[in-house]
Amino acid sequence: MTISKTLEISVGHRLHLYVGPCSNFHGHNYKVNIHIDYSQEENFIRKEGFYIDFAKLKKIIVEAYDHKFLMSMDDQYVTDIKKLNLPGFKFVPYSPTAENIAIDMAGLLYNLIKKKNGNLESVKIEIFETSNSSVIFAIHNNR
Repeated sequence: MTISKTLEISVGHRLHLYVGPCSNFHGHNYKVNIHIDYSQEENFIRKEGFYIDFAKLKKIIVEAYDHKFLMSMDDQYVTDIKKLNLPGFKFVPYSPTAENIAIDMAGLLYNLIKKKNGNLESVKIEIFETSNSSVIFAIHNNR
């Protein structure tokens, strides 16, 4: 069975290794599609009648990414930004491209869900940076 949730988040970033306009501070309104696959064993659904609460899925992603500015810890401006102690900055160990954000999101969800339910098969994230540009990343359980 697959559980899917679509949501939109606003995220700022700067691609410090990129030569071009994306090396400037800017942001996107990302559309995020989440797909969670789990095995259909006889007692796989919790007593509430569902595998995972859609609202909890949204809350995890919104709290981690929405209205945040993602900045690589390797960015030349990190030290200066940290000194300002501005709210909303999230310092990450990667260049905050759509590809790396998808990997990070999938890992976050996979680890949180796997702790609570062993029937998890995979977590797939699709992020639309624009209406016609997206990246898809999936983590699969290799039991």
